[in-house]
Amino acid sequence: MQRAGDKSFDKFESAALEQVLRVPEGVQQAAAEATPEDQQALDSEIQALTVQMQQEASRKRALQRKNELATRAERQWEMHRERVQQLQQLNPQQGARVCLCLPGAG
Repeated sequence: MQRAGDKSFDKFESAALEQVLRVPEGVQQAAAEATPEDQQALDSEIQALTVQMQQEASRKRALQRKNELATRAERQWEMHRERVQQLQQLNPQQGARVCLCLPGAG
């Protein structure tokens, strides 16, 4: 059964290559010849795109640094959140003692 399937697929593959993917004999690939003006325009476009890519890479690095700083600040906040919330609930004198870790705090 597998051999019959393989044979059928081989026939399909041959037909596809001959009919669908075949380049007619009279067709030749023309070589694109660029004029000096075309070449200069292409070079200018390449240079402009290179500058743009460098600027985007620089922006990406700056955003990554800002993201890292924001993540660190968020972690620090999470570490101290409970303590800040406790301080909010204390009266001002108790809060000062707790912040300074003085005896009689808390």
